[in-house]
Amino acid sequence: MKDIREKAVLSAAFIIVLAGVVMTFALHRPPKALGENAPPAKASAARAMKHVKALASRSRPTGSPGHERGFTYIVSQIASMGVALETKELFHVEDGKAYYLRNIIAVLKGTDTNAKAVCLAAHYDSVPFGPGAADDAAGCAVLLETMRALKQQAVTRDVVFLFADGEEGYNPGSGTKGAMLFAESHPLMSNIGFILNFDCRGSRGPVYMYETGPTNASVIPILASSGVRSFTSSLMASIYGSMPLGSDFTRFANKGVSGWNFAFTDRLQHYHTARDTPENLSIDTLTHSLDYTAGILARLNASLPRTSAELHYFDIAGLVVVHYPSFISPLLTVGGWIALAFLVFLCRKRLDRKAIVASFAGSIGVFAVITGITLGITAVLYLFRSFYLVYSSVPIATGLYMIAFGIYLRFSKSGTASVLAFSLVWGVLSVVFLFFMPGGNYLFVWPFLGSLILFAVDTFGNVQRIVSVLVRAIIAFAVILLWGGILLALHETLTCIFVFLTAGVFAIICGSFVPFIGGRQRGFAAMISIVLGALLAAGGTVFFRFSPEEPYFTSLVYTLDRDTGNAAWYSALTSDAWTSRVIPPGSAAKRVDAFVPYEKGVYPSAKAPVAALPEYSLSGARTGDVTRMTIRYRDYDYIVLTDDGGTITEAFLDGRRLPFRDGKFILRMIGRPRVEPVLTVRAAGAVRLRAIAHRYTLPENAGLSPMPADMMMLCNTPDFNKRLLKSGETMVKKTFVCAP
Repeated sequence: MKDIREKAVLSAAFIIVLAGVVMTFALHRPPKALGENAPPAKASAARAMKHVKALASRSRPTGSPGHERGFTYIVSQIASMGVALETKELFHVEDGKAYYLRNIIAVLKGTDTNAKAVCLAAHYDSVPFGPGAADDAAGCAVLLETMRALKQQAVTRDVVFLFADGEEGYNPGSGTKGAMLFAESHPLMSNIGFILNFDCRGSRGPVYMYETGPTNASVIPILASSGVRSFTSSLMASIYGSMPLGSDFTRFANKGVSGWNFAFTDRLQHYHTARDTPENLSIDTLTHSLDYTAGILARLNASLPRTSAELHYFDIAGLVVVHYPSFISPLLTVGGWIALAFLVFLCRKRLDRKAIVASFAGSIGVFAVITGITLGITAVLYLFRSFYLVYSSVPIATGLYMIAFGIYLRFSKSGTASVLAFSLVWGVLSVVFLFFMPGGNYLFVWPFLGSLILFAVDTFGNVQRIVSVLVRAIIAFAVILLWGGILLALHETLTCIFVFLTAGVFAIICGSFVPFIGGRQRGFAAMISIVLGALLAAGGTVFFRFSPEEPYFTSLVYTLDRDTGNAAWYSALTSDAWTSRVIPPGSAAKRVDAFVPYEKGVYPSAKAPVAALPEYSLSGARTGDVTRMTIRYRDYDYIVLTDDGGTITEAFLDGRRLPFRDGKFILRMIGRPRVEPVLTVRAAGAVRLRAIAHRYTLPENAGLSPMPADMMMLCNTPDFNKRLLKSGETMVKKTFVCAP
């Protein structure tokens, strides 16, 4: 009878723990999309997806034909709805770059003239090498569909719609310029009280609210009471705030505006690539963004919560957002340590100090072993196989977690000393996070308190083992719901590359709360878990094949020197089956700084046929030591100018002073100005300017065969390619001289 009862309780414990796991995976997803037949006042993702398809028919880098087409489409859609519209043209010079941008701004007037406005923001430009369906045609579609729905109803406060230009950047610090100029100079900015920004780092999955700006005191309660299934965490805000990253939202936050910054991150392998297409964008994810918008705007129409305290917050499987003042976190942490000290004092005569120290050291050791093994495996795969393999492989991720689980089973111990040791681990981590990343303290302090309950039950409860197992399972259920969503979010955002961080935590959770049978079954289960995990990871590696869905990065650049009449191919990567047709294996590596100023690297290169490419010009006249030149490059996407003669002492572009570097000025002009720009320079001698005009594509008449379907061009944003040499471009160099 005892064995039957014990098996029944163990089965119940297993079901409880399994329920937590199933709930975590089942609920960690966006809501289902509404069709086009949704009520007019209700935003529909099916209607929004039409905007995505229209905008993402081709790439939209600032200044490109696709960008102009996207601008025209958004303006026409707003005009057709009869909403007040402004297209703000912007000219900005910063750090050797001149930006010619156009923001699109629309305003729906509210009934309460005293209420602060709310701004909805997304950017309509894209990277050059992908159509940008998720990044950020999806955000623009959310704004357009929300605008249409709001036109059917009264709104309390003004709603400002900002379709920002110039968010994407080739180099660190070169993006988010449209939002920056709006935040710094537009008259509407003075009345904006809240900001909702929509962007992404993937193409599907739940939408996360990961940043609130200067204060979260009011915005988190609004989100929590919006009625939307919300996925959020103050840990996300802490992590993002500690990284050298930024978005359009950052520009508003820098001006003291708080709000909600949204992004979805699943399928990172599509981000900033040619695979960011409407077909790969999840319509359910689009629905989630629309739900957030509708819920928050409806809540903003009601009375706002009155609170000034900063909050720590987290969701439970997207069902509820828990939040409390941040000062509660140190109280919980200190209270936990006091409770732990009290419990230890009460049972001091029954505790084996050596066993406790050994268990604590063993827990840390298991964490270190798991971290080291998973880090080593992912590093080898990333460096020697493919980033795509590591980003997208479910078998590898599952295998690594199974290995971590097996290591825990093999080396961890059971018993009261082990429970106390894990309490110490959770307690120490709660203190560490309280000081260094306070927004994540909740992930450790609540398990810390749960582990104290287990310790008390095991030590003072005089209960049978089966009762202890059942209590452990119930607490495990709560901890799984607490941790499950953030583990999935971190995996989606950071991918397998950072499994070494989450696998260790996974082991600590298993060691603290999940009830397992000891003895021989424990060792056997450990062996099975490690072997199966290794087979999964190895199988995911060996059987991985590049495909149109998971392509191989390639790199090719075409250069034409108008001064010499020579053309050449360059590649930023090693030769592959496609590039070897124009750059044979063993080709000499050459410098490319004639076309890419300040690039010091050498790259495989080979002679190329001279393609028929459009002309561009710098023309003007000189009066004394001042030369004025009109720059014409309309058949190119952007142009770079640099002073080769070293005689220029001052330079101005349309009246804006240009900075100098190493005694020379260098200028990159981004976007296409409405009026041809004028460069004015002052020089002691002859003016000698080197101009490099760029196109975001390779020439069609240079004898290049089509790229294979299982390849795509290396992306040029800093997250993929930090080199000054960018892939997939055509560069045409020409020297212009103006003598005294």
